[in-house]
Amino acid sequence: MVQEYSFIVNLIAGLFLASAQYIYVIQVIKKQITPSLLTWMGWSILVSVALISQIVEYGWNWTLIGHVFSAFGCTFIFISALVSKNFVIRSRDWRYLYLGLACVILYIVFSDPWSTTIFAILADALLGMPTIIKAFHDPKTEKSIGWNIALGCWTLTLITCKGNYLIFILFPAYSFLFNGVMTYLTRDRRILFAQEKSQLS
Repeated sequence: MVQEYSFIVNLIAGLFLASAQYIYVIQVIKKQITPSLLTWMGWSILVSVALISQIVEYGWNWTLIGHVFSAFGCTFIFISALVSKNFVIRSRDWRYLYLGLACVILYIVFSDPWSTTIFAILADALLGMPTIIKAFHDPKTEKSIGWNIALGCWTLTLITCKGNYLIFILFPAYSFLFNGVMTYLTRDRRILFAQEKSQLS
């Protein structure tokens, strides 16, 4: 039944993700969030590489709509942070960016969608570590309803992945997990706890 309406479900999921990224961009411009610049630049590169590799090998599939919005969204967030001069660059972030570039090199050399997608996910997760660490220590700096909305998007995408090639499931599953972690780390209770801990110290 779900597969019969996969186009509609994936379109709704894509719109969810687009709205989440729009909210995040607005928060960046208003300086409510201070993103890691290299993280978002690396994400935009990696998601684009994974998307292109799957389209080249298997053709277009509507389960990829989330990838499309993710690629554009990461790029817009990177640009908005750069233009508004509201970003953080830590020395350790460069190491994560280099891992992302290594994934791009793997794509160019091997052109194997499985290898590229797996390495893209691993590098994407490593690029996201500064954001996760920041959310763990200071959840208020990453507090955005965008994470919750994005979690809903990838939930819908995973539902429509049933019966598809495994390669189409890998990135949505990873994205679901990442956004779930960010939603948990930035919940109100953790922000309150962090503020109380800061006051005591």
